[in-house]
Amino acid sequence: MELHQIIKRILITEKSNIDREEANKYHFEVDRRANKVEIGDAVEKL
Repeated sequence: MELHQIIKRILITEKSNIDREEANKYHFEVDRRANKVEIGDAVEKL
């Protein structure tokens, strides 16, 4: 699966904005068929 197929888009919500500011965490919409390892690799490479 290609990187752009695994990570569809970044989620912009009130909770995700708070997480990003306070804990440097990001929220993404991802393909349901992707596993944790594939998602982690895609985030690092993108």
